[in-house]
Amino acid sequence: YMPTFWEEYGNYLFLIIPFMVFIICFRIWKNYGDDPDLKKTVIAEYKPPENMSPTEMGLLLTNGKLKNHFITAEIINFAVKGIITIKEVENKILFFTSKDYELVRVGNTEAESKLVGPQKIILDKIFAKSFVVKISSLKNNFYKILADIKKDGNKLLEEKNLIVAGGLKYSAVMIFLGFVLFFSGLIWGSAFFGAWVGLPLAISGSIILIFGFIMPKRTLQGTEMNLRIKGFKLFMKTVDKDRAKFYEEEDIFEKFLPYAILFA
Repeated sequence: YMPTFWEEYGNYLFLIIPFMVFIICFRIWKNYGDDPDLKKTVIAEYKPPENMSPTEMGLLLTNGKLKNHFITAEIINFAVKGIITIKEVENKILFFTSKDYELVRVGNTEAESKLVGPQKIILDKIFAKSFVVKISSLKNNFYKILADIKKDGNKLLEEKNLIVAGGLKYSAVMIFLGFVLFFSGLIWGSAFFGAWVGLPLAISGSIILIFGFIMPKRTLQGTEMNLRIKGFKLFMKTVDKDRAKFYEEEDIFEKFLPYAILFA
């Protein structure tokens, strides 16, 4: 009996799959995930570049990923702009007290009109039911709009030509597909067809996942802006004591507090 080509070499052919997947993912990443190489040194910036909001800065720094402290930075930013006031209060339950913060929307329509999309979403969600709210009351329902904030913020970055359009969609698809292939390979593939099928699928899923997480791609303008943001972060972290005293007297530290939270 002479074994067929598939019977003799079929198992090894599955090992080619991860290499093919890597080549495809690499080409997608070059188009939608690989930032332009500027080869420039980070130079200190002494104010927020282009007056970008904390959320915009954060999303550009993290390749479109929203983090909780971006929201905190924006809340402080609202206070700095005179849109809200923040007051420390005490919650009393029987014999126990706990500290809380009360936010009041003061109705500064002029300042509110200058807010960008994700900022408006945050502000409207905070004061959806009342012009006076406590921070503790936001914990159980605020998470519902995080996806909207992220989507609107990244759309704004695309409109400003700071990230390549389509990169975030490729990222979402690749992360989903990567997880499916990884767990399918480990559980379903190995159980029904053996390790010679399951292992290549799992490796392929891992490759897709890695490339999905390093998307999207900043444009040339976005890469330059990212360097400027890092320059502002450098200034915020390295300002000396004498200069810090001057900025404190000029109330500039108060204005920059939201960005200090962002960079923390």
